[in-house]
Amino acid sequence: KSYKSVEEIEAACTNTKDAAELEAAHLDQWTVAGASACPREKTLEQRDKYFGKLKFSSLEELLRLAETVEFV
Repeated sequence: KSYKSVEEIEAACTNTKDAAELEAAHLDQWTVAGASACPREKTLEQRDKYFGKLKFSSLEELLRLAETVEFV
């Protein structure tokens, strides 16, 4: 899958006749609009409930760790 601009996504939603391509264009449109995002409050609650004992590392932390160990 490659990057598509909002204009390209809108054009695909308007001009595409193929059902599968139209469905993909609609999914892209939902993603751009944020409609496919999980509700933040519920997501944070579930993160605490199911993963509360895990530490989530930032990309910066992982990069620092990768400098000192062979496998991250």
